[in-house]
Amino acid sequence: MKKIIFLCLLLLPVVGFAQVANDGDYRSAKTTGNWSDVDMWETRTGGIWSITPIAPTMVNAVYIQNGHTVTVDVDVACKDLQMNTDPTTPGRLVIGLNILSVNGKMRAFTGTVTTGAGADGVFYSSQVSVTSGFSNTAATTTTGAIRIVGVTRTVFFAGEWGASGFSGADL
Repeated sequence: MKKIIFLCLLLLPVVGFAQVANDGDYRSAKTTGNWSDVDMWETRTGGIWSITPIAPTMVNAVYIQNGHTVTVDVDVACKDLQMNTDPTTPGRLVIGLNILSVNGKMRAFTGTVTTGAGADGVFYSSQVSVTSGFSNTAATTTTGAIRIVGVTRTVFFAGEWGASGFSGADL
């Protein structure tokens, strides 16, 4: 019995990093654009990624893919924020004078950029949790910020965002 419990405990971190496709998720769809531009995003509905009539809100998980730059042009919110931290072409978040409120978790990942209507394809299956720093993926001015909303959860997966973790100094 102890061996079974031990095996289950060993598998928990793997399960914690797995990506699950959820309807309502958003992913960046073009290389550059504003958060408020609906053509910047694709959303998953009924297991299919397609264009969307609205930008993500506080109830949506958001994925910024490698090589894509999203500018937060107004104060906005999302549930979870996943940033691709590919070392050569990371996803970028430019906050400027605005505030991005994150109501869920923040995650670092790498994987293949995928856009266009269709099923999940390699979008989720190619994603791998990484231990990269946040500083090469986000830029703000002195007044712009990422605001973590709420206190009743773990915001970061253990081991992600590099050995130094994530701090205000990264922005």
